[in-house]
Amino acid sequence: LISDDKWVSTLLEANNKRLSENCVLVMTLLDELDIPYFRSTSALFLVVDLRKFLTERSWEGERQLFNRLCDECNVMLTPGQDCHFKEPGFFRCCYGNCNTEGLRVGFQRIKDVFVDK
Repeated sequence: LISDDKWVSTLLEANNKRLSENCVLVMTLLDELDIPYFRSTSALFLVVDLRKFLTERSWEGERQLFNRLCDECNVMLTPGQDCHFKEPGFFRCCYGNCNTEGLRVGFQRIKDVFVDK
C-alpha cells in the first residue's frame, strides 16, 4: 500500500483535511465556552487552560479536575503533569481520532458540568 503513491497522497490529503477541520471545531467550541487555549493551525491536539476550574492550584487539584472530567463528563483530557507542563491546570485535548459529533458531545458535557453549573 505504501508504494502506491496515489493512495498515500489521497490518504494524507484526507487526513490533513480532517485534522484541520477538527482543530477549527475544537477552537470554536472552546471559544464558545470562554476556555483559553494555545492556538494551533492543525495538529493532533491543543493545550487547553482549565485553571479556572481547579479547586486548588496544585498538581493534586489538577488530578481532581481530571477525575471530575472522567467521572462526571466521560471526557478524557491528558493532565499537564503527565505532559511535563510546568504549571497545573493545562490539559492536552487530543482530537485527531475523534469525529465531529463526539467532539460536540464532549464539549457539551464539559459545559453542562463546569460552565452551566
